[in-house]
Amino acid sequence: MEGLDLNKFAGTWFTIERIPNQYVETASCIYTNYTVDGSGLLTHEFGKNAVGEAITIQSQMKANKPGEAMTVISDGVPEAPLKIVATDYDTYACLESCLQYPAFKAQFAWILTKKPASSIEAAKTCHDILKTKMSIDSSSFKKVKQGRGCEYPTWARNSN
Repeated sequence: MEGLDLNKFAGTWFTIERIPNQYVETASCIYTNYTVDGSGLLTHEFGKNAVGEAITIQSQMKANKPGEAMTVISDGVPEAPLKIVATDYDTYACLESCLQYPAFKAQFAWILTKKPASSIEAAKTCHDILKTKMSIDSSSFKKVKQGRGCEYPTWARNSN
């Protein structure tokens, strides 16, 4: 995103929808704390896996040139580009990642909000933006279970 302000983006974001991704273990109750460091963002993703066990994934999002995708570095998975395609910093963020090789392409996307409750407006905004800018069909998205049955620490609920 041109003009992305990492300091304004930092904080806790809740994943409300995403395109399924075989490289990500979290399945429900997903929230991520983004912290600015010298080379981009450090991320701590929390949630439950497919069998309901709590898990945490740490990674680094290295900033590249302004307007270019960041590079996600995380143990056990290939480095991948990640774009914060759009955000208003207070309500929604639309993220996209695309791995492309001569015989293989995998495109993923996430819709984040500052509260765990699903936001129809945020989802629609990101669906429209991701379709226009990245050619992603909204039917590819799956809702992420949030709310009832999810436990969020006070710092996550109150950090925004």
